[in-house]
Amino acid sequence: YGLDFYGARTVPGFVGNASGLVFSRPLAGRYVFQFTSNCDAAVCPNTANAQLTSDSLEITVTAGVPHRLEFAQSLPTRYDSNVTFPTFDIRAYDVAGNLIPSSHMNVTASVTPSVHALVGASSRLQDGSATFDSFKLIGKRGVAYDLTFTIGAATLRHGVNLFPCSQIKPHSATTDD
Repeated sequence: YGLDFYGARTVPGFVGNASGLVFSRPLAGRYVFQFTSNCDAAVCPNTANAQLTSDSLEITVTAGVPHRLEFAQSLPTRYDSNVTFPTFDIRAYDVAGNLIPSSHMNVTASVTPSVHALVGASSRLQDGSATFDSFKLIGKRGVAYDLTFTIGAATLRHGVNLFPCSQIKPHSATTDD
């Protein structure tokens, strides 16, 4: 009895089938699993513990690293020159689709081709999203720009076209004489 009580056995203490517990991209949260076991008297005639005490396993899953970014609201794609964007949010998700909570990381914007200035191009991730409230692109009219927002390995692209002068001020277009 003493050896069995302390878990030191000369023969296996388990005979039967078992399979592992596998999570495939679980959502963030707290999971509690309850385990019980019994052994029918016909199968285990000499056991003192035909019914074992139940046990539980608690697993807490937290959001992982940023894997995917998305805009919380749609942004226009065509602007006049010196674009001041309306306030917008970018949400960050891990590979399982969990919203990333507050982080020490920033979502940062870059643009190609290069512009005269890109203002407010970085925002801290808080409560799952980064808020850009003073984002401004100062570029040339008639040029298509590609904005790329990045946090870790996750990226999000958005195209922006600045109206050419001829569309903003039609009278400024050259005429044939």
